Amino acid sequence: MAIVDIHLIYDAISDNRMVSIHVQLIITGQVYDYLLTLDLEIQWIWKSRWSIVRVLYHLVRFLPFISLFVILFIGIPGLGTEKCSKLHRIYGYITVANLTLSEGLLTLRTWAVCGRSRSMTVLLTVLYVSFTIPSIVNIVLLYND
Repeated sequence: MAIVDIHLIYDAISDNRMVSIHVQLIITGQVYDYLLTLDLEIQWIWKSRWSIVRVLYHLVRFLPFISLFVILFIGIPGLGTEKCSKLHRIYGYITVANLTLSEGLLTLRTWAVCGRSRSMTVLLTVLYVSFTIPSIVNIVLLYND
């Protein structure tokens, strides 16, 4: 029977607690930020008609909450390598989806502010696609090894 170094166990427990505390702080900050602007969201977003931009807004607004809860589940002791790996993969896909959607929303807003001109349509589409495709390819290659 192997002797386990008590310091390694203590370090592992401390690291897990620190990660858990940090995630809890991030969730608290995110909920606080969300609540600060909830009245404006209800006034301007919830009462507006459904459109692609509104769907993008809601996805960008709520995907970070989902990813933070996935991180909380990753920190559960005794989760197992396979389940932990699946949760990491889910977190990676959610992160890339959120970045892709938020960049898309920002691109649409920039396009609207610039007067929806044809030249800006082409430029912003090329920029969006050139930045989005490598992110998607990288995450797929990372998790398919």
